[in-house]
Amino acid sequence: MNGVAAPIFDVPPGGSAHSLWRDRFLARLGGQAVGSGDRADRPAMERTDMTEGDIFAVPAAVETAVSRRHLVAGSLGVGAALAAPARAAQTPGRTAPLTSIGLDLAYEAIVTLGPVEQVGITPVGKRVRIPITGGTFAGPRLSGTILPEGMDWQVVRSDGFTMVEASYLMREADGTLIHIYNKGLAGKDYVRTTPVFEVPMGKHGWLNQAVFLGMIGPVPERRDPAVRITVYRVA
Repeated sequence: MNGVAAPIFDVPPGGSAHSLWRDRFLARLGGQAVGSGDRADRPAMERTDMTEGDIFAVPAAVETAVSRRHLVAGSLGVGAALAAPARAAQTPGRTAPLTSIGLDLAYEAIVTLGPVEQVGITPVGKRVRIPITGGTFAGPRLSGTILPEGMDWQVVRSDGFTMVEASYLMREADGTLIHIYNKGLAGKDYVRTTPVFEVPMGKHGWLNQAVFLGMIGPVPERRDPAVRITVYRVA
């Protein structure tokens, strides 16, 4: 049986070859290779010390990290790679090497946010909490609203990266409640999440049966704090 996993790495921060390999691997998993030609026109999110203004509750903080153009280009590029024939030989009794990853759009959500609350410094880093106040989502197979009862607990690490951990409910247009637990990592020019869904079996049960990849971007057309979250199903 073939499967897809999202590995997590624990590497000391710095410019070591291990850190570089880790960053390139994670970026390729998200559909965009670090060091590719389009990196030159993506300004990095410069940060020396995380402040409230750097948290995702402020859309400008992620504007340099993800743009709409890169969301589309990343999904198309990975989709094209999926169409290419696998070049690695398959050994009997063993799973074929993963040579490409396909991404199918699940939905795009506009999530509105409440004021950032500074929790303080904890043993794992600088902790903040951001209320999720509502929003909408729509995709090829589902659409609906985001309920105003969730929370995003973020930790700003010593290396300047932010660990995202959000939990909230979405209500599909047919009334189905969808629980989403969305963890991820953001910093510099990198923003990726791995949402996990819990849905009643039935029409939307496919959300329980796949690995998903999320991307977070700003919503410049809105004046209130909000983020755009695009979620793809890993094929």
